[in-house]
Amino acid sequence: MTITSNRPAWLEALEHDGVAVVPAAIPPAEVAAFEADAYAWLGTFGYDPLDRTTWKRARLPPAWRTGMYSSAAHEAFVWRLRCVPGILAAFASAWDTSPETLVASFDSINITRPLGKFGRNSKATKPWPHLDQDPGRAGLELYQGIAVLSDSGPNDGGLCVLPGSHRLHSEYFKAFPPPPWKPNRIFRIPARGMAWYAARGVTKRKVEAKAGDLILWDSRVVHWNEDPIGERIRLAAYVCYCPRSLIAEDVLSKRVQLFYTRTWTNHKPFLAVAGKECVPRLAEPEETDTLVRLIGSSVEDST
Repeated sequence: MTITSNRPAWLEALEHDGVAVVPAAIPPAEVAAFEADAYAWLGTFGYDPLDRTTWKRARLPPAWRTGMYSSAAHEAFVWRLRCVPGILAAFASAWDTSPETLVASFDSINITRPLGKFGRNSKATKPWPHLDQDPGRAGLELYQGIAVLSDSGPNDGGLCVLPGSHRLHSEYFKAFPPPPWKPNRIFRIPARGMAWYAARGVTKRKVEAKAGDLILWDSRVVHWNEDPIGERIRLAAYVCYCPRSLIAEDVLSKRVQLFYTRTWTNHKPFLAVAGKECVPRLAEPEETDTLVRLIGSSVEDST
């Protein structure tokens, strides 16, 4: 007798490989709106993707790893993306909860120009394999996500992972005991660590996806990003959610304060590690019921 599962294929992949692509989680109209607003946001700094004479670092906001912009964390167009029902439904399925229980990170976006004649002349970013999860925690800590807003093929840069590395998390840190770790830090995997994974058959995969897809991965999965080398600018947004029940009350209160001071956070909604203030340059976010829940407040408190 054949037993079939009603679970979508991407959930099976998320469990087995630690990474999955959720197809068409973001409607095409939302993808187009994000692209237009992202370029309009860059335009407030003097950058025009259609005018190569403006393709200078002085006309771009401060970035990490050449294209990660935390200063857009509270722009209206970024919050509109965080509230997309397809993204919330996917995270809710991964956590086995309802979308109404989720709380979001106040995270960065990614606008990375390709290397070479179609983009920037700087050197390629070196691979930086890392984990965001606490090395001392054995079980799942978080599902991380990337909203894919431009096609991500073999030459378009984007997420690289070691599929299955989540199942070796505890074993790895027995072989390589970690130094003291702070919750607002990433944990880098050195060359000898990558060789350790390779010896166990765990090797790199560049995750390919279409604009409108959502990439999810287990926070125990070793990952990093690559620069685009084709003709397309990479557009993406980092989206992370967890159930409200995983967050302490004092952290929920802190999150609300961080929202109203327009402060960005790292990937972990349950920690609310604060970055810098980032006052919106285009438009302030609309405080819909969904947004209020996602910051960790309650709709009743906001009425």
